[in-house]
Amino acid sequence: MKKHIYIISISILFIFGIFLGYLSSTGRFQTKNLQIPPFKEKPNTIRETPVYKSYKVPILTYHYIEYPQNPDDTIRKSLTVLPSNFEAQIKLLLANNYTFITPNDLYLGLKGKKELPQKCVIITFDDGYGDFYTDAYPIIKKYKIPATVFMSTGLVNRPNYMTFAQIKEILQNGFVEFGSHSWSHKNLTQISDKELDEEIVYGKKYFEDMFGVKLPYFAYPYGAYNQKVEDALKKAGFTLAMSMEGDKTKVHTLHNLFHLSRMKIGNVINLVPYFP
Repeated sequence: MKKHIYIISISILFIFGIFLGYLSSTGRFQTKNLQIPPFKEKPNTIRETPVYKSYKVPILTYHYIEYPQNPDDTIRKSLTVLPSNFEAQIKLLLANNYTFITPNDLYLGLKGKKELPQKCVIITFDDGYGDFYTDAYPIIKKYKIPATVFMSTGLVNRPNYMTFAQIKEILQNGFVEFGSHSWSHKNLTQISDKELDEEIVYGKKYFEDMFGVKLPYFAYPYGAYNQKVEDALKKAGFTLAMSMEGDKTKVHTLHNLFHLSRMKIGNVINLVPYFP
């Protein structure tokens, strides 16, 4: 029985082979004209994860750069750096190959959009006192270094603060950019929601309209902040904010972008041992 099945199978294959040969000889079966669709790779559906970084960038905070006129004003004296000492600090940092960068440079670095130098530093000035224009700004221009002034907008043109004309001149000449220090320098954690909105939103908008620039950075008056204040800053369009925590070992990341740590150095000239 098995032998008969085997013979029948061979016969069928033989007959089918003859049939295919017949079709090929008559042109009815041409494999060379077959259109084989090209192979299409599936699109890459794997999304690249953004590479965020962290940096230990010293952020220095200054208030007054002047020679004190009233030795009895101990509070002002404690916030004052002599112009000669300020210049010595700048010269020392440059001699030690520190690169002066802006808050925006740090922001881009943390976002992974810019590679920061190995040794860099940011210098900031709070409040916008008149001595910045008379004593600090000439040194900044001399050494061509960037700096940021956090100005309380409502204090412009007030006694002891920079004038409208001085700020306009500084913005036109370059090297210095401005950030917001609220409208009237109130402790933002101790005011009503309405006052908080006025201090943050109005302080930002008034300065931007007055001088035709954007204020993307903020420094907390007295260094005081909480989650409500931080949320209000984000809602107002700020990209980062600086505190006064003074932790020199603080690692700057996107997680602390709204409470970046700064250091108040004072009149010490050799800053390098203070740096991370």
